[in-house]
Amino acid sequence: MHPGTRKWSLHLVRLLVTGAAILLVMRSIRLEDLQQILGRVDRVLFAAMLAAALVPLFFLGLRWWLLLRANAFQVPLPRALLVHYAGAFFNGFLPGSVGGDVAKLLLIASGEPRKTALAATVILDRVVGLAVLIAVAAGCLA
Repeated sequence: MHPGTRKWSLHLVRLLVTGAAILLVMRSIRLEDLQQILGRVDRVLFAAMLAAALVPLFFLGLRWWLLLRANAFQVPLPRALLVHYAGAFFNGFLPGSVGGDVAKLLLIASGEPRKTALAATVILDRVVGLAVLIAVAAGCLA
């Protein structure tokens, strides 16, 4: 089988499996129950919870973007934030705490010759986060 044909057939199988999974989930949801639950949601509280989840991710993505810029990677801020949000998603679903970091690295490294330097920015981002956590903990103990 030609490598291009194999690649496209693999994409087609993935698309079909994803579509079947979405269809299965949608068929198992009763719309009346969903409408009833959504009708009881406090919209202000929901917006506050959404902001509480997304605002810290924005600043963490901004920190990583600044590390990228400091290492001469010309990545646009929206792309860095998108990759960071994808990494946060994969942190929740991949085993271990570094699954999101690997996903970030794979997403941002395509076409980039300096992959080691990119990996260093991801690791440095973790180190800076740990240093801030230690500083906050020390401040709370003082």
